[in-house]
Amino acid sequence: MLLFNKRHHPQNQKTLAVWCLICLATGFILGFVFNNCNFHWPERLPPKQRTTRSLYANRPPIPKLNITSTTTTIAGHKKEVQVVVFVPTPRQWEDRRANVARQFLKERWNDSQAILIFVIGTKTGPRLEYELDSPHPVTHIPGIIYYYAPCRDYGDEFDNPNGTSATTCKVYEGLRYITTKYKAKYVWRSGDDAYLNLKVFFRMLNTPGLVPQSRLYMGWLRSPTLQSPSRTKDLLLSRQPRLRDLYGIHQFGSYMFGMGFCLSWDVAEFIGQLSIPPLQTWAEDVIVGMWLMPFEIDFLNVNNMANYYILNIGETEPETHRACLLSHYMRQIDWDLIYLKPNIWA
Repeated sequence: MLLFNKRHHPQNQKTLAVWCLICLATGFILGFVFNNCNFHWPERLPPKQRTTRSLYANRPPIPKLNITSTTTTIAGHKKEVQVVVFVPTPRQWEDRRANVARQFLKERWNDSQAILIFVIGTKTGPRLEYELDSPHPVTHIPGIIYYYAPCRDYGDEFDNPNGTSATTCKVYEGLRYITTKYKAKYVWRSGDDAYLNLKVFFRMLNTPGLVPQSRLYMGWLRSPTLQSPSRTKDLLLSRQPRLRDLYGIHQFGSYMFGMGFCLSWDVAEFIGQLSIPPLQTWAEDVIVGMWLMPFEIDFLNVNNMANYYILNIGETEPETHRACLLSHYMRQIDWDLIYLKPNIWA
């Protein structure tokens, strides 16, 4: 700053003038060199091509999730068994449960072969908002599992769009419970008035290729028919306008009769682990068919399931019963014959 201070000695001003002359001369010389010596500034390089790189580019690909692999990762926390049989039942039907349990225990299935679960309701109210105060206590039979589900404790509800039908709710909640606690190959939904002959079922499993191991929905198949519409008129929703409005359809589709049905484990787990629950309206057998209809699942019909009056237990040859997988509408006399004469169903 002293160079620009006029109050300083004149010699400083002479020095400033000299420096100005030196700068002008330097600029003249540099200009002459750039213009006459083929000198060029470097050309501007194009920007480097951007490469797309994920943060996880070096990681192995993540496998697609599926029902089987999800279960396998936590199988160590589950009880492994070949077949889970569960029965939705109202608590007041003690005698029916006693017959089912008595025969199951007599056949002496071990815990790795088959287990039996009774599913009983605990709720009441229009939307299941109240705990059920029932006068019917439940007697627990050793060797049988009891699951108390947040469902009604009586039969199916017609034309009810609230999704609170008792048996349907018990089937859904039963599958949720089973797929949380167990790891099985098959799940049977049986009835408290039905005899499921597991000896026949295990023989079927031992026949290669007879029973699919996945995507299976098996039972006595019933489908709407155009040839005899009167035989399936109960599936028409004109009789249940509230359900017709809910589903937006005019007729329910194919399903397995309510005597019982079998699901392969992947299908049972598919239902039991849904993040959004399915509609649980009306009769459970029809609604389970509705749950599974849109998916690539085999609806497998078997012809060795029957009602007791077709079998005529005690009046026909034992071979007739040995081939029967499931008998429905069992009477006390039928249970007694099976229990006292096991060779009939050997």
